[in-house]
Amino acid sequence: MVKPTFKTFISMHVSLLIYSIGLVFSKFAAKYPWKSLEFLIACVLMILFLMSFALIWQQVLKRVQLTTAILNAEICLMWTSFFGMLLFHEKITIQLLIGIVLILAGVILVNKSERE
Repeated sequence: MVKPTFKTFISMHVSLLIYSIGLVFSKFAAKYPWKSLEFLIACVLMILFLMSFALIWQQVLKRVQLTTAILNAEICLMWTSFFGMLLFHEKITIQLLIGIVLILAGVILVNKSERE
């Protein structure tokens, strides 16, 4: 497999951000009654974001090894934690911060070895 370009890594991480936003809409949907307009809007937005993620992700998988892509997907923990804190006032514990730092270190190491 050809070594991934910087553009491929950017595409991968943009797709993971889009996936995380889709999860945020899922959380918003859970706040509303089943048949409400707010629930429907949140679900439609969730589906649109997840479909967008799937389309971009398939293009990324053409250019990146599956193991690299899956290890990079763990970056979603960082995004969902950030959105949870910002939008839903969820607490970020020291254990979660340590976990995020370890995941980021792993993602950096994998990406560095992939590019060499």
